[in-house]
Amino acid sequence: MLITSQSPITNYQHMARTKKISREAMLGSKPVRNELVHWDRDDNGEVLITLTRQAGWKFDLLAKIFYVPKERKIGLDEIGSAVWEMCDGKHTVDRMIRSLADKYQLNRREAEVALTTYLKQLGKKRLIGFAVAKKRKA
Repeated sequence: MLITSQSPITNYQHMARTKKISREAMLGSKPVRNELVHWDRDDNGEVLITLTRQAGWKFDLLAKIFYVPKERKIGLDEIGSAVWEMCDGKHTVDRMIRSLADKYQLNRREAEVALTTYLKQLGKKRLIGFAVAKKRKA
């Protein structure tokens, strides 16, 4: 399933809502940040993501009943910030794994498990989408 047309990343698959893809396709996919998500760097150089509550009377009503702030900030640590920077649509998951393994002295398997788990979490929260190459029919 593709991400809804409300999101600027409509041409990218959302891993949490799609059929399972092969390991090779997953490693070849390119994570892309959702353009609707605002982010910046803090004084330490780490990424700070700002999530804004959806607009609409239903959301406003629920926000008054169950206190829901208009925006929420998520701070990423050093490794999370490095991953976020690489979610630019240019780096494949495989390239990200190799980069993290080299930079943080991890073996490939450790880096792969940690990164794919983290990317799935970001995908479920709709902070990123995944550009997956379509198979060409022979």
